[in-house]
Amino acid sequence: FCLNIFICLMTCACYQEPLPEAVRQHSLRKRFFYFGRLLVVFVLSLLGGLWMYQYGLPRVDIVLQSMPIMALSALLVYVALTQALFASINLLTPKPIAMSLSYLTCMLSVMFSGLTWPLEMMPWYIREFATWIPLTPFLQSVQVFLYHDANWGDLADFYQMFLKQLVLYAILIFAAMRMRDIKLFTKWAWRKLRGNSVEDAPSGNGDAVAVGVTSQTSVT
Repeated sequence: FCLNIFICLMTCACYQEPLPEAVRQHSLRKRFFYFGRLLVVFVLSLLGGLWMYQYGLPRVDIVLQSMPIMALSALLVYVALTQALFASINLLTPKPIAMSLSYLTCMLSVMFSGLTWPLEMMPWYIREFATWIPLTPFLQSVQVFLYHDANWGDLADFYQMFLKQLVLYAILIFAAMRMRDIKLFTKWAWRKLRGNSVEDAPSGNGDAVAVGVTSQTSVT
């Protein structure tokens, strides 16, 4: 729970904090600057998760029953996808509402992931929505490799959920980074369609005028 909130707050801070003027003027430098901030958040979150594995869980008499590499891989994927979730929110929404929407998403992810209430008691549409939240497969995989001597096959379903989330967030981030190009293409396509409709309109009016002139001449 604390790790999820930490990733949410720090990822939002990466985008809410103003950039230096020298960085803001160059698009490529700005992307590398954001990437550097996100990389720092990723390392800090990973260290926090490792501390939880090493010192937090043993203090409550919970000992890892599976290979440490399984716990580390699940933590790596979870931190990366959670960052991608909140980064896509901050990229796709305006700054004044991006942080509020990120907080709301963070709280809903905690509620719908099965951390506070059992996921099996929720309606089917909430269970389906939960499969797109990185916290859900992470918590389910933690329950497997913490309490059982699991192998990689036992985590296959959870990594399938991680994979489809990766595809979704990659598409969202790519669309957000290309939003300016998408807007320009949309405007160009709209002008093209309007231009074609305007070009078609005079020909129809000309035919109507010609028909009117012909009928008037026949009456005369």
